[in-house]
Amino acid sequence: MDENRRRRTRVRTGHEAVLTVGGEDRPVRTLDLSLKGAQTTPLPGVESGLECRFRIDLAQDVVIEAEGRVARSDAAGVALEFTSVTEESFPHLLRLVQLHYGDADAIERELSTPAFEP
Repeated sequence: MDENRRRRTRVRTGHEAVLTVGGEDRPVRTLDLSLKGAQTTPLPGVESGLECRFRIDLAQDVVIEAEGRVARSDAAGVALEFTSVTEESFPHLLRLVQLHYGDADAIERELSTPAFEP
């Protein structure tokens, strides 16, 4: 996606995560994260267009879970586009992005703009 068309700020991260593709849990590390998706370390055999589930365990009872699709998969990593984030997970995702970005208000303002084109 053209960088100028992005509607959500991406922040660099390095969290351990699990990407479930084709019923198989695959450990990954996040490279960046936004309210709309993530980029992870590369996963051989994972192809663009596949549906997936993404999960970060931040603490025992603090989990970020999202459904999505693989937007891109190559030697640079796997780019995920979230199609839904659980209601319990969204506040954790929001706070994590705010903390990594450093300007919580700027990230909060992004919520007033639709993330997806109608």
